[in-house]
Amino acid sequence: MALAGADGVEKLEDMIVRSAETTATHIAAAKAAVGNVIFGQEHVVERTLITVLCGGHGMLVGVPGLAKTKLVEALGTVLDRAGHDPSSPTCWIWEGVVMYLTREAMHSTLASVADRSARGSTLIVSYHSGRRGFFARLVYRLIGEPQISAWTREEMAADLESAGFVVREDSGMADWNRRFALGEAKVERASYMRIAIGVSRALTP
Repeated sequence: MALAGADGVEKLEDMIVRSAETTATHIAAAKAAVGNVIFGQEHVVERTLITVLCGGHGMLVGVPGLAKTKLVEALGTVLDRAGHDPSSPTCWIWEGVVMYLTREAMHSTLASVADRSARGSTLIVSYHSGRRGFFARLVYRLIGEPQISAWTREEMAADLESAGFVVREDSGMADWNRRFALGEAKVERASYMRIAIGVSRALTP
């Protein structure tokens, strides 16, 4: 297949390659722009940009010690330049992070997400409702990811509510076991793992 252009006929394959090269250039520029603010976290920046690209309006926030709030602020600028529309509903995926944050850091990042969330936006956040066992805590501490915080369902709902997100669903391992594994999976050791899904009731910015 080929398409006619100003300089003649361009093959579809050449168009795809040209488009991919242009996209790669834009991604590199975005990564470099964030890198001017966030130092030594190339992997986190790269993965976050990949998440945005995969869903258009999705973001995966980084793990402990990676300048999370500053990353959100820098990405806000990059998302603006990339065409993200904060007046349109967005789906945010906040997975495997909040349990490693202080409550203050969690609230700060949540506020940054809420600022870019139009009415009807969805926030999916995984959290821990309790502490891991002793050996698990030891291992995670040794690799630099000690658990800092835990929430009850009521506490997580209150935090999301304070940022303008109404919780539509909150489920845990036991629920997922019944729903997806016919109750046959052994989930007792991870019974503290939960996911809350909130929908923004904020007015469109």
